[in-house]
Amino acid sequence: SSQCRARRELQPAAMGGYQGERDSGLGRRSGDKASVSSVAPLALQEIRPPMTSNSYESRSSHGKAQHEGRVAKVPSDLAPLAGAIPLDGKEGRRLEAAMGPQGGIALATWCSAWEAQIRQSWCAPASAMAALHFLGRGGRWTQQRIYSEVLLPHGLMTKGVSLSDGRRMMEILGTRELKVEERCSSEEATLEHVLLADLRAAFGDTPGLRTGNPAVQDSEAPVGPRCLLANYWRPSGGHWSPIAGWAEGHVLILDTNNLRAPPHWVPLPAFLYALCRHNEVTGRPRGYLLLTPSTSA
Repeated sequence: SSQCRARRELQPAAMGGYQGERDSGLGRRSGDKASVSSVAPLALQEIRPPMTSNSYESRSSHGKAQHEGRVAKVPSDLAPLAGAIPLDGKEGRRLEAAMGPQGGIALATWCSAWEAQIRQSWCAPASAMAALHFLGRGGRWTQQRIYSEVLLPHGLMTKGVSLSDGRRMMEILGTRELKVEERCSSEEATLEHVLLADLRAAFGDTPGLRTGNPAVQDSEAPVGPRCLLANYWRPSGGHWSPIAGWAEGHVLILDTNNLRAPPHWVPLPAFLYALCRHNEVTGRPRGYLLLTPSTSA
């Protein structure tokens, strides 16, 4: 099974509140006024911190010692998404094992590339760093540099980092070496068609892709790595995190706030709902980014 290994130079973020609970990563709380009751609360009120071979390790020895042996309590109003399944659990491990070879390689790469957000609401820079590492383009960048050299000077904030601003952030970070595509729709059926094709291309065929849609089933997976960064809604607000797996109708989210929401699988319908949710700040739905190496680089 895959192991999510720590980047030793990173400290886990101080958890004064749920990181990433803002609209999209860097600012005040979302303008999204929907009540928490509009999405069924997660059945998991206790999620064990990631310490096993099938989940994250803490990003520093200090953080590991601090959280080892304790159960991280997740308030119901901050639970990730309805029907979530922790990766570090019997069913989560079963879903991991259900992925094919391509999916297993992608997950292992994501686990070594992932970073925890190091400041309150820095889910967007943390997701960007994970994507750069995943694609082999980390270079000199850090979360702090992304915030101070990209997000602030380019004004890529409203009440956080929106989907379109996240796209611009990744275009700047990738220079001409990355192709950045925005996936956004208020119609779940429309986005589902595109998302299924992207998931299949990124993680390969799995039993969860028996959709009966020939356009999704029979398309050829592109050559080269494909990176999906989700800008999605949850009861606590908007958030950014990488997508690291796909199996049996479930999407694997490597939450940048792992101390409060360790890696978890989410049913596709709940994930689509969260992606298509209207963002009252931007006036658009949320969505996700697809990153691939540029053919012109």
